[in-house]
Amino acid sequence: LVVLPSEHVEMSFSEKDGTSHATLRSSGVPNVGYLFQTSPDLVKWKSTAVNASPDGALEMTVPLEPGAAEMFYRFAYGTDQ
Repeated sequence: LVVLPSEHVEMSFSEKDGTSHATLRSSGVPNVGYLFQTSPDLVKWKSTAVNASPDGALEMTVPLEPGAAEMFYRFAYGTDQ
């Protein structure tokens, strides 16, 4: 697993059907597979496969649960989950 630095990671918030969401955007290598990872403690990570678009954009939207504990997010390059 390799966590690559990016020039930027953007996060925006929205609400749809009464549920709040966070959308994270970054950039990578066009058409390459990445892992979007979430962790409640920076130790145990849960991975979801995501592909960079033809222009290299990475994007993932996650629901935000009211009153939920903090959550950490990252995009990573690799196949280890």
